[in-house]
Amino acid sequence: MPQASYPYAVGRIKVLETRMLDKAKWARLKEADSSEALRLLADSGYGGGAQTGGDVEPLIRAELEAARQVILEVTPNEGLTSLFLLRTDAHNLKTLLKARVLGIDSGDLLAAGGSFPLETLQKCVAERDYSALPEAFSRVLRPMEEQLAQRVDPLALSAAVDRAVFEYAQDMLRCRKNRNLFIREYFTAQIDFINVQSAIRARALGWDADKASPLLIPGGEIERRDLLESLDAPEEQLPRKLGRGAYGRAIAAAVEDYLQTHSTQALEQRMDAALMELARRYKYDSFGMGPIVGYLLGREAEAKALRVLFAAKRAGIDAALPELYA
Repeated sequence: MPQASYPYAVGRIKVLETRMLDKAKWARLKEADSSEALRLLADSGYGGGAQTGGDVEPLIRAELEAARQVILEVTPNEGLTSLFLLRTDAHNLKTLLKARVLGIDSGDLLAAGGSFPLETLQKCVAERDYSALPEAFSRVLRPMEEQLAQRVDPLALSAAVDRAVFEYAQDMLRCRKNRNLFIREYFTAQIDFINVQSAIRARALGWDADKASPLLIPGGEIERRDLLESLDAPEEQLPRKLGRGAYGRAIAAAVEDYLQTHSTQALEQRMDAALMELARRYKYDSFGMGPIVGYLLGREAEAKALRVLFAAKRAGIDAALPELYA
């Protein structure tokens, strides 16, 4: 039976980490063609024997589901640990909402393993009623539904879901004041990174402050004023304007790179790498959440890298893998 202690949980996690893809396995996967790489991955035990049907996605889904289940099994604090499953809930809510407004089937795009049952999310979206979810979701998504009745804006829709997720996380963290430094730091940095990306995208679209403001999520360290002023600021001022807060240096460096490439994908990758570096700082805390959450983040980074790798193989190009947790 699982024991409600951090040393026990961390011990379990350390064993599980030895089963993740190491550098030697990545090298073999990169050298193999698509079908051989899929066979190597399945033979290594990745995906727990899931049927591939010639596609890597079933293996990835099975491995992520197993990782999510195990951290909820071993964690001494399921409520806080489940906050790191909200990314899956956000993906599912966005997928369901976009499918509904476009009149299409969400099909195989939904993912298991979020904080809330998938059936609950499906019912909430279908009935336009979010009362079955925590209050933060109703608070944010009810007004969004009213706006959708007037105009469909996919970017605003996605931003509303993100805002609901982060407001819920903040509500949870406020109930545990002065504890769980890693989690508060992680979510605060993530809000700043998302807000900077939103400001950069809004600027590229030529949006003014009124149109961009609903995209911003409260709770970060960068002032809303600075984010909105960046829409009209000269490019050379953006690193200083947006490089604020505890991760201001990482943000400024990412924005400087963006100004050279104007690639929002590269901007997102730089910020994902900064979040991964934050998680690594808590990796060896045997009496905290860092190693538990780090394992989940590592599995998610591993899954993202596999998707990139196999997509590159299908396209016949070399893959530049995302940041991995090690």
